[in-house]
Amino acid sequence: MSYSDTNDPAFESMGNAAHYTNIASTLFFAYAVVSFVKDDANDPLFDKSWKQDGFCVTHKEIPFWNSHDACLYFDMMAALLLGALYWKQRNALGMERVNEIFGPSILGILAHGIGHGAVAHRMREMGLPTLAEEDDLDKTTIDENINERIMEINMMDDILGVGEVSERGRNVFVMVCFWVGLMKAALPNLRMAPFAAMVLAAMAGQQFVDRQFAFTYVQTILLVAFSVNQLARKKEEKDFVYATHPMVVGVPVTFIGWIESTQCSAFVKDSFYGHLIYDGFIPVAMLVWYVVCYLQIKESRDNSFESIAKTADRKGKVKVS
Repeated sequence: MSYSDTNDPAFESMGNAAHYTNIASTLFFAYAVVSFVKDDANDPLFDKSWKQDGFCVTHKEIPFWNSHDACLYFDMMAALLLGALYWKQRNALGMERVNEIFGPSILGILAHGIGHGAVAHRMREMGLPTLAEEDDLDKTTIDENINERIMEINMMDDILGVGEVSERGRNVFVMVCFWVGLMKAALPNLRMAPFAAMVLAAMAGQQFVDRQFAFTYVQTILLVAFSVNQLARKKEEKDFVYATHPMVVGVPVTFIGWIESTQCSAFVKDSFYGHLIYDGFIPVAMLVWYVVCYLQIKESRDNSFESIAKTADRKGKVKVS
């Protein structure tokens, strides 16, 4: 294989295999979650703490510093940094296919952070114990108190809102931003009408999803939608960019999901700030993928220019002679 050729036919086979692997891994994870999360007695896989929330959440009792808050902060900073990189390279020769995916992905990262911010806000509204109250409660009581209140979160309430009209409007606005941003990242080249239909379908489906399955629901839709969308691309578009994205971003993300959901109490909660391991990996992987594509395309571009220059030089010598 010539690594200076970003359109080598082998990239199509590599990309197809990677995207099918991504779909299979994502669906298997969803199947395992649905099969075992509700069955504590026969669950050989998932961490108890992760199952309580559908996420690995640390520091639930600290306002503005639990895992959801940390994901919001990290995603906002990552979106700014990646956005600056995208802006600088938006018109770079040969980067059109990369930017077609990378640009909307930044919007997806931003929307992802907003979603976590909304969950963190909801937790604060529920009146979880503060650090000042811990002196009167032992650790077990605190955890039980928190988990009982978190269990009260209803997906319908989160989306449609409860209480005042302004609150319901805010919640709907956040949910629309969340799904529009993420679906744009998953389906960057989809026309407006089918894109809007996909967003509405995803929002409607979430109304019937238990809190414990929220993360799995979102991950399944986004990763499967992205890979199906990419697999449907024209043959000539299945190049280096097509092949490397699922290898660097898609498939590894599903593995991070497995690590978080099975090792939350073992080390993820304390060593990686819970769900931040998942949210943090995505922009880092996107950055690595972008740099790899840039270097590959730059090499291919430089080789092409060099070849053109040599051809022109040979023609010039022939004319002189």
